[in-house]
Amino acid sequence: MGTNGHPAPAIRSLHVEGYRSLRDLTIELSPLTVLVGPNAAGKSSILRALHSASWPHISFPRDFWRGEPGDVHVSLEGSTGTAEFHVHHGPGRSTNGQKGQIAPTTQRLHLDLGAVRQSNSLQNETVLDARGANLANVFFTLPRRVQQEVARELCDLTRVFSDVDVAPSGKPGQHGFRFYDKWKALQTYDPTEVSDGTMLLLALLVVKHQSPPVDVVTIEELERGLHPYLLREVVGGLRALANGELGPPVQVIVATQSPAILDHFQPSEVRFVSRNEET
Repeated sequence: MGTNGHPAPAIRSLHVEGYRSLRDLTIELSPLTVLVGPNAAGKSSILRALHSASWPHISFPRDFWRGEPGDVHVSLEGSTGTAEFHVHHGPGRSTNGQKGQIAPTTQRLHLDLGAVRQSNSLQNETVLDARGANLANVFFTLPRRVQQEVARELCDLTRVFSDVDVAPSGKPGQHGFRFYDKWKALQTYDPTEVSDGTMLLLALLVVKHQSPPVDVVTIEELERGLHPYLLREVVGGLRALANGELGPPVQVIVATQSPAILDHFQPSEVRFVSRNEET
């Protein structure tokens, strides 16, 4: 267990050298962490460094400090030990290697409003893609009991719907979401007729039910399209997810440009990110 009786985060600290805009960075992470900073401050580079699946694909010069020959080193310290990855690019040779424990499983989300609204060709899918384009399929694949739980949570938060499900979309072999009006039993809406915040909230509510579960989820621009009331509720839900109140804990790391989002995070969850003007 970590502090305050909360589960220890899957990744307690990240150390990065020579990767993209990160010359030499060490950052401590909590079960729920928000990275706050302006454009080009390095937030996305931090999130990328957390995803072990991207390490074998580090390429020169794009992923090297200043695009120059050198070394990229990433180390993660977490609840299962330490995992390290190293890439060297120099004259005539390149090497890479990995050692230590198996890194935590991670998922990167940068939800796109057009993608989460689109209908899907009917198939079983259990994990959201980064843009959320397969949201209808992931929801449809959930057990009906879990679908009802997600629908209930969405209706409680938005307060304008009585239910949500998936139905044929009018295109052969495709289906999409259908939202039921709270006050008119026969009135339904398709995804183009509901708010951006409703669609983003629905995607975030599905995250905790993915299979297989992941250890760490990173989310960029969480606040996009969400009313301040819903943002408070969503952050609270993500905190409950990170603290293991909704099942096995999932560490959540959020990146944002919006200082207003800080109203909904605890001081211990906030990390400010900025660039060194000299380098």
